[in-house]
Amino acid sequence: MALILYLKRNSVSEDLCVDFLVGKGIDYGYGIQISVLDVNGVVIASTAAGCMAELRKDILNIRNIISKNKLIINKELFIPNDTLLFKCSLVVSDGVISNDIEYYTPNVSLVLKEKEEALNSQVEEIKAIFNDANLRFGAKLYPVHKNILCSRSLVFSMIFGKDKEENTIEINGMKENTLKRLLQYVYTDTVGDLQFENALDLYKAAAMYELLDLKDKCSDVLIGNFSDENSRDFQSLANEYPDEKLETAARFF
Repeated sequence: MALILYLKRNSVSEDLCVDFLVGKGIDYGYGIQISVLDVNGVVIASTAAGCMAELRKDILNIRNIISKNKLIINKELFIPNDTLLFKCSLVVSDGVISNDIEYYTPNVSLVLKEKEEALNSQVEEIKAIFNDANLRFGAKLYPVHKNILCSRSLVFSMIFGKDKEENTIEINGMKENTLKRLLQYVYTDTVGDLQFENALDLYKAAAMYELLDLKDKCSDVLIGNFSDENSRDFQSLANEYPDEKLETAARFF
């Protein structure tokens, strides 16, 4: 295992990021929390991520821990003698449920459904590690991490910033499966198998919470799956949201 620290620029700032490298073929799940400390050992920024064994990721990307500007402005306190102090907490699970193939089916739609259900389960397990907030959908709570949501979404950052004691946010205006896919993207940078209908719903959710990279991914799926049957939905979306890529595609189609 190894940690690689680097700076990555986004539309707002240049932020400290970490790549957590895992040896290939290693079959376990893990959760990691990275905290940046000041000269007195006080945590000034912290974020967490994780991965289940089934995903078998060789690299876990931990983004937007703290901005470069914040470090430089408080240089004497945050980077004394040009040294960045940080703490890493690692949780590892080596449990194996099964190595056997229990059944086989040629039904492709069933296989895709099972993969989606497995990803949903994995994302929920990941979020349960170090969670400090919840998203409420109806009567159901989804555990989340404020730092991760705020680093990925300006909207979540504004919501939690208004009331730092707020630990539960009501989610409306989307389907539950869309919320699951949105959280899957926030935590794993993946969206699973998208078709036009669920990409349409996810695009609207990404626009609502200003997840620009996710919007871009969804628009690519929508454009790639355009047809006469969904042309009205496509045109309506292009008219409703200011998106140059969708507007150009709508004119072309």
